Amino acid sequence: MAATATATTVGELFLAAVAEYEHEPALRTPDDAVSWTWGEYGRQAAAAAGALTGLGVGHGSVVACWLTNRPEFHAADMGAALLGAASFSIYPTYTVEQAAHVVGDAGSTVLIAEPAFLDARWRSAGTRIQPASNGTSGQGRGSWTRGHGPVRADRKIPRSVVT
Repeated sequence: MAATATATTVGELFLAAVAEYEHEPALRTPDDAVSWTWGEYGRQAAAAAGALTGLGVGHGSVVACWLTNRPEFHAADMGAALLGAASFSIYPTYTVEQAAHVVGDAGSTVLIAEPAFLDARWRSAGTRIQPASNGTSGQGRGSWTRGHGPVRADRKIPRSVVT
């Protein structure tokens, strides 16, 4: 894998793996209900990167991921890495208060979250809630969408939440 020898970022290393192993399995659920090849993983990560770009994420941005362990988590995480953004995960067991503290402390401007993890406090803070999929993400085939319109930032709440 000669391309990995010249990779200088996680994103470059990921793209080299996608090119080298395009048709090989990369991610799967424990029950094999969802299985992505490296090529599909690369397409999903690129789509996530596009959606994040539409939300103002770029090099040096911070993205929080409050998701269960599923392929879309990895696509979101790698999408951020492709942009040169830092991403971090929030434990699925955290309360809304704990998640808000971590997100605010990290300076995250975008939170990608499971809809079930959010409550009315996120919405009342002026945070835009942006659906991330066409309703099929549970099968590992969700599509990422771009955000639109202005949002209000808050110290503890990111300006955009993608569900």
